[in-house]
Amino acid sequence: MKILSTTAVFIFAIAVTGCSTSIMRTRMMQHFWNEVVEGEGVESRLKPQRAVAPPLSSTSLEELVSFAWTNRPTVVSKRLAVEDERLALKQIRADAPVLSDNPIGGVDVSATIGHSESSRSANSLRKKTDGNASGTLSLDLLLWDFGRNDARARAQCEKVVSAERALYEEALSVFSQTSDAYFGLYEKLALFDVAVSNETEYAEHLRRAETKLECGEGRKLDVLRARLDHATACEATVSASNDVAVAKAELLRALGAASFGEEKRVEDALVSLRKGFARSRATEAEILDFAMTNSPAMAIAHAKFRAASAAVDEAIAELYPEISASISLNWTDPLWYWRWGVSAVQSLFTGWRKTTAVDRAIVAMESAAADVDESGKALALSVSVAVSERDTALEALRTAETSVREAAENLSTVKEQLEIGEADRVDFSQAASAYAKALGSRVGAFYRAQRAEAAIFSVSGEMPVYSEGRYEAK
Repeated sequence: MKILSTTAVFIFAIAVTGCSTSIMRTRMMQHFWNEVVEGEGVESRLKPQRAVAPPLSSTSLEELVSFAWTNRPTVVSKRLAVEDERLALKQIRADAPVLSDNPIGGVDVSATIGHSESSRSANSLRKKTDGNASGTLSLDLLLWDFGRNDARARAQCEKVVSAERALYEEALSVFSQTSDAYFGLYEKLALFDVAVSNETEYAEHLRRAETKLECGEGRKLDVLRARLDHATACEATVSASNDVAVAKAELLRALGAASFGEEKRVEDALVSLRKGFARSRATEAEILDFAMTNSPAMAIAHAKFRAASAAVDEAIAELYPEISASISLNWTDPLWYWRWGVSAVQSLFTGWRKTTAVDRAIVAMESAAADVDESGKALALSVSVAVSERDTALEALRTAETSVREAAENLSTVKEQLEIGEADRVDFSQAASAYAKALGSRVGAFYRAQRAEAAIFSVSGEMPVYSEGRYEAK
């Protein structure tokens, strides 16, 4: 009797100790976050951290994307969602019956111990009572549930897959945003270089006009117009510089950072060598075939369909009973006894609620199948648009490069004719403007092509492949 009582007390103490440790840890976390959200530490703990991105002058696009994957809160949230779904799967598997691949999950052990008092007589109002101690040690076994837990676990496995692919989808989204902001900054920098070159060209033209006027070979009107052209070019340079500052801020936002590492001015620190993407040669059919297997959106749609199919199995399993067994050891001072038994629980009539649940599960599965089809069509459209944008941008780049060569040759010819008096200021202004416009078009077409390559990676679900790419706007 004493041994039994001591054993029950020992098991109860271990259970209480384990639960109290878990509860203490949970309460500490609750206290911490309550203090963060509602307490005095709000300003210091919820204030965005001033994450410093690496210097742009020594950083590639690949490194910046990796930095964004680490610092963007949306990616962190998706990672936590994956962890939560995995824990939910672990919790479901803990309820598996004994006759399954996880027999330990179907075992529940519990212990109770207590003391009760009762009056000696029915009308006793004084402290004349008799008391006794009692304890129970029970073992409950879920033997078989006709596949309920297995179906629930399979559905949860698909939710884990969906969460993992959603994390990958978010990573590709962050990559797309970062690369878009990155190329946006470099595009503005290239246009700034074009504006500076154009300003230098007009400054040289103004110097020549003033020299001719001093030598008596020019007109004051030509000098005034040259000054006006130079002032306009200076305004364009200032505007381009402001665009660079805005683009830099957009890149910082895409990175989830507050500032870049110490460096010189962005315009001075960056060189012409860029980390970009090689020109893809894959056709639309090849990309679509790859995307149907690797696109996160398609993977999520398929996972949801499989989860819905598992939900149908679970609804059908709910129509059958649960078979369980129990063994218990009871002690009420001074008596003790034990008992065991097997039970099967089956509801005879539930107002067709269970059969209706099966019908609803089938409808949900059919809806998930329709979503798979819809996702495939949307993916095909996205791939078609991305490939079309890539081909259009590459063709525009080839045309722009030809225009730059022709505009440069025309400007050089006008300069020579201007020196010998066969061209006037209007000819020079038009030639210089045409050259600057051609340079700007080439810049825009180049970075449009880079964005199109990045879009193909995001749509197809392929991890980006970086390569060195050189582009000089002169």
